[in-house]
Amino acid sequence: MVSQNDLKRRRIMGVTVSVLLKGAWYALEQCGILLRDASVLYSAKAYPSAVALAMIGREELGKYRMLLEEWRKAESTGKLPAVEAIRALCADHIEKQKRAVLGLTFTAEGPSAFGSAIAAQIKHKPQDIECQAQKFRRKSARNSLTTQRMTTPASETG
Repeated sequence: MVSQNDLKRRRIMGVTVSVLLKGAWYALEQCGILLRDASVLYSAKAYPSAVALAMIGREELGKYRMLLEEWRKAESTGKLPAVEAIRALCADHIEKQKRAVLGLTFTAEGPSAFGSAIAAQIKHKPQDIECQAQKFRRKSARNSLTTQRMTTPASETG
């Protein structure tokens, strides 16, 4: 049985930077193991089990990123997070899934405005002069329309 003093000490006690880093490492290792096993299940045509295991693996990736962030904060500030705070952080399944998102892929079927927008984003990098000029022209056009709407009397707009 856990005494009241033990409970109080646990709440006050901080998680050391080495424990945070080890926890992050173990979460990343577990992520790899789970995703490898999900791949084996997928190859064996056990699709529902493969998806479930892959989701748990992604959660471990999210946990890794969360613990690594806590480690960085503790390293830079010298302030250790409480044990309960880390437990609560690691228990949040939705947040772990969100943190596991490293990128998104968009595809469009056939010719469409969405497909054209994706192609334009791929073709023009934000640092390209042409891309910057297009953004400037769009912003200028928006500002011009806004100014025109604001200065046109209501009686002229119909």
